[in-house]
Amino acid sequence: AGAFCPTGTEAPTNCSAGTFAAAPQQQKCSKCTAGTFQEGEGATACEVCAPGYYCVQGATAELPCPAGYYSDRAGLADLSLCSLSPPGSFAVAGSSFPVNCSAGSFAEGTGNGLCSSCEEGKYSARKGAVRCKVCPRGTRCPEGSSTPLPASCDPGKYIINMSNYVDTTSCVNCPFGTFCFGGAAQPTNCSVGTFAQD
Repeated sequence: AGAFCPTGTEAPTNCSAGTFAAAPQQQKCSKCTAGTFQEGEGATACEVCAPGYYCVQGATAELPCPAGYYSDRAGLADLSLCSLSPPGSFAVAGSSFPVNCSAGSFAEGTGNGLCSSCEEGKYSARKGAVRCKVCPRGTRCPEGSSTPLPASCDPGKYIINMSNYVDTTSCVNCPFGTFCFGGAAQPTNCSVGTFAQD
């Protein structure tokens, strides 16, 4: 078993990778059936292809379902049997199941190998998002935001009307005679004995 002897042979020859001989006295080895593989020589049986992989007939190794595809079943015989990752999820090569996009990211359509970060000005609060939501006025959303943040300006600037805040371009310079901490703080008058020119 695990070897073959053609007519007139002087010694048995081990079955090569991708083939097997389950019983003794074989004239030739059999190829592993589709859905199984064998990477070593002298095999008496083939191994079943693991979930996330597929094996064609005579396979010497498992082939991974490509990025954007997955398989939760063992013994796949062909690439066409791998499933596309659904919207809101991704699958790396060799995945046995898709993974939901994390908050702050999204995946439109099927067959995504990775999720995309929400662009600046948008956010996604839940896992498995198909698209990102627009950041509400009066808040800000840096790239990859999972929740809107309070409106914010750099030190020396402030927001005149929070409800009209879109991004940092909505911030204006602090008026003369006042100072601004930044963030969402409004201007503060200079104290007695101090002044602010610009």
